[in-house]
Amino acid sequence: NNLPGTAQVAALVGGLVTWVLYACGAAILLGAGAWGLGHQAGNYAAEHKGRAMALGGVIGAMVAGAASALVNFGFGVGGSVH
Repeated sequence: NNLPGTAQVAALVGGLVTWVLYACGAAILLGAGAWGLGHQAGNYAAEHKGRAMALGGVIGAMVAGAASALVNFGFGVGGSVH
């Protein structure tokens, strides 16, 4: 916490996480739309790609939300190595 620029880096990372979550939300909405339209049109390729995009958005949001906990966990495991 005493290093110069720590507050700026923390603000930058927080801003990046916000943009990642916006992108994940857009992926979920666009993927769900493609999924529904592909299903209604009988276009199974579009339906599959839409489903994959929506699922990718959900997984991306989960990883972005858990990133801090994952880094802290890894730091704790690394710190326990003697």
